[in-house]
Amino acid sequence: MTDILKNTELQQSCITAVIASAFSDAELENIINYWLDHYTANGDSHYSDTKDWRIREIYWDKIVDRVIEDVNIEMTDSEIEKFCDRLADL
Repeated sequence: MTDILKNTELQQSCITAVIASAFSDAELENIINYWLDHYTANGDSHYSDTKDWRIREIYWDKIVDRVIEDVNIEMTDSEIEKFCDRLADL
């Protein structure tokens, strides 16, 4: 049983490493900015005079969902959480 757990942990850490190395911060920032621009231009939950920081706050969950779709790597819930933390740090 312990070997199975170690193997599972190793697989998860490898997947996390692949996600971390597959996309640089600059690439992820470009994807975030693309979706931020998209929602700024097409979103229906803000007004034309809404501040940029507020638009990002309003659409953050949608932006993160879109970035995860664009990355197109299958992740566990904990990996998604770590990935979201990384996106938030950008």
